[in-house]
Amino acid sequence: MDWFQKLKIKRLERKYRRFIKKRDKYDPNGRFRKVFIKYTKKAEVFENEIYKIIMPILKLENIEFIEISKENMTLFRKGQFKFKVRASGATPASSYATALKGVIRKNGLAYCKTTSSNISVSGITDMMFPSKYVGSIDCIGNVILRAGGVGFALIRTLPQNYVATISQNGTLNLEVDKNNNVYSGQSTILSEIIGNPFASREDAERFFENRKKLMKIMDDYRASFV
Repeated sequence: MDWFQKLKIKRLERKYRRFIKKRDKYDPNGRFRKVFIKYTKKAEVFENEIYKIIMPILKLENIEFIEISKENMTLFRKGQFKFKVRASGATPASSYATALKGVIRKNGLAYCKTTSSNISVSGITDMMFPSKYVGSIDCIGNVILRAGGVGFALIRTLPQNYVATISQNGTLNLEVDKNNNVYSGQSTILSEIIGNPFASREDAERFFENRKKLMKIMDDYRASFV
């Protein structure tokens, strides 16, 4: 790790702890619960940035981390699986989601929410819909997707399912499910998708066991900067 990375981690740690300190002034079950949640989410943003810096370093330097992270990548499905559009939001200014971000939750499902969308400036952009997303999934279950292709239709459309595949290195590809594709003519865009990247419950449980170990290794490494 170079000096710039160390300096960046220390700065992120200070910001993270600043929001944690603000959060801890409020009761998570009290009347200011929303404030507690707001500061928790702000703190998580900086914490995730810290992990983004630490993870690639440990994948090169820490043998245990390398072995466990490799095993986790083999636990994802080898074949196709589906992401279903779980929710959609009305928006006259956009016609499709351009980027999504998510994580695998404890129930074994990957939830990805829209983080940005296109700007609809003409009749042509109104007819666009996302036909493909490309991105990645990592060894602790973080998912990043961006629009990799668009289709055109005469009315505002919203694909209901995407067929997904995961490569050995974690590349994630989603394409419109042509066999079960229901469209909506309303002013809606995809706001969240959900899919199961595991072929069995046993694979999911093993993944979560490994994730705990990986998080502990990262937290131990991170502690040296506090």
